[in-house]
Amino acid sequence: MPQLGPVNWLFVYLCFWFVIFLISVVFWWVSSNHFHLSDSASKKSSLDETGSKAVSFFWKW
Repeated sequence: MPQLGPVNWLFVYLCFWFVIFLISVVFWWVSSNHFHLSDSASKKSSLDETGSKAVSFFWKW
């Protein structure tokens, strides 16, 4: 285990949580759009609907 300074540890910690955040966002996006994969014509409307759901969710907080 190499000796890391406090700045390097902070960088590793932030990267670790950023990767977890990205993975969770990708899984959420795939699961929310899984039902709309069959009809690609309504892909735009489903994306808009997902965006409005996210906006309304954050607006409640």
